[in-house]
Amino acid sequence: MPAIAVFIDEVTLEEMTMCGNQGDGVLTVGIYLPFYMTEDALDEVAEIVTDMLAGADISVLETFRLAKFSYSYDENQAAWIAANLHYEFQYQ
Repeated sequence: MPAIAVFIDEVTLEEMTMCGNQGDGVLTVGIYLPFYMTEDALDEVAEIVTDMLAGADISVLETFRLAKFSYSYDENQAAWIAANLHYEFQYQ
């Protein structure tokens, strides 16, 4: 069973005169599995998450795209491996 963490990072705000505010940011989805699991198992979960987000209709977002995918490892404790999906978005 994976653990999944979702957080918004690197948000910038641009003030607009007529329509309120506009901003950009990065939504990160971290997927964590036990260290004995494989990158293939991470890829399977990442594909499910990617498909779900690709089909989401989020009306406040002008753009939403997968910008980066990376792996990370808990080399000190050997407790987990992770895949990180980084989505860039723009909202108004």
